[in-house]
Amino acid sequence: MIVPDNLKSAVIQFKKDDVPVLNESFRDLTEHYHVGVFPARPRKPRDKAAVESGVYHVQRKILSVLRHVTFFSLAELNAAILEQVKLFNVMTFQKMQGTRQDRFEEVDRPALRPLPTNPYEYGEWTSPRKVSLDYHVQIEKHYYSVPHIYIEKFVRGLIRKHTVELYLGDKRIASHVRSYASGRHTTELLHMPVHHREYVKWSPKRFIRWAESIGPQTTALIEANFALVRIPEQMYRRCLVILKMGSEFGYDVLEKACEIALDHQTLNSPAVKKIIKQMAEERHQKPPIQHENIRELTITLQMKPTDAHSSNPFQT
Repeated sequence: MIVPDNLKSAVIQFKKDDVPVLNESFRDLTEHYHVGVFPARPRKPRDKAAVESGVYHVQRKILSVLRHVTFFSLAELNAAILEQVKLFNVMTFQKMQGTRQDRFEEVDRPALRPLPTNPYEYGEWTSPRKVSLDYHVQIEKHYYSVPHIYIEKFVRGLIRKHTVELYLGDKRIASHVRSYASGRHTTELLHMPVHHREYVKWSPKRFIRWAESIGPQTTALIEANFALVRIPEQMYRRCLVILKMGSEFGYDVLEKACEIALDHQTLNSPAVKKIIKQMAEERHQKPPIQHENIRELTITLQMKPTDAHSSNPFQT
């Protein structure tokens, strides 16, 4: 266990009758090495008497020996300190037999656990972030996915050198390789709803090949839609709806509607569908009846100026 002072870089809040609130990064360090933390009580130096005694011995046996030596590099200083530490550990106790090195080999070393496989990696916590409707969370201008069941929940990110972890409370719900691409998405397939996973198999080239099988106007419309966005996935749903209109209304009708939509620069799927419906209505309208007994009646209205006293400048 570790018995630190109540410094803020380790202990956020000391609680006499409860578990102290630790700095999150310090807590991660202790959890990584499976070490307990028991902060000393404020203004109670006897709670960490071994530490105070250790400081006293270091000052007398190590720093005092080196106080008149001049060093020209940090490595040279560390080597000299290490040599003095080794000498200090083999010095005989004054009130009991043996040395500190002997006590370590007899008591401490057999009780030590092996170190974790991976070394500790420092990480910084973010403030709570709300999971958006597309089950992604923004961390450092990049979007990372979480399981879709956590939509609209508030999660926190733990940013490490090579990874980004996302937590709901104390539970880790996602982990990704850290990305520095601004505005892009990192999505785990298993985080997506089942009906969204099919989109992963698609690409702009696949949509364009499908459009080419219908005609050049449809191809031009699909390419124009993809040109509007930086992230192609944003247009998948629109393009899919447009291309499926071919099997519903006919590929020749869709080709003509795409031509009209391009002329009017109305590229979205509702506009294309509206054009198709207008074409269908015009096609089903009855032509005018042509018969010798039916004549066209034309009425011509002529306008002439009125007198100056009239309230209307013209009358019929």
